[in-house]
Amino acid sequence: MSVFILGLLRRVTRSDLTAYRFGGVALAIVLLVPRTGPPWQIAFHRFVEVSIGIGVALMLSVVWPEREAGDVPGA
Repeated sequence: MSVFILGLLRRVTRSDLTAYRFGGVALAIVLLVPRTGPPWQIAFHRFVEVSIGIGVALMLSVVWPEREAGDVPGA
């Protein structure tokens, strides 16, 4: 049901298929990892995990930037 709702959201926001795939992976991670403990602690841990992921992604985008099609040697 969640994947169906995710597909509807993709259609409404007119996102591309790649966004749908990443959303599906993120949804699977959130739903399949069992968590026990107080809700505030689970929410805090999720916030920290996502913040670390965003930070690492930003650092990698600076260290290893994406190349444009014309920048590839030999193309």
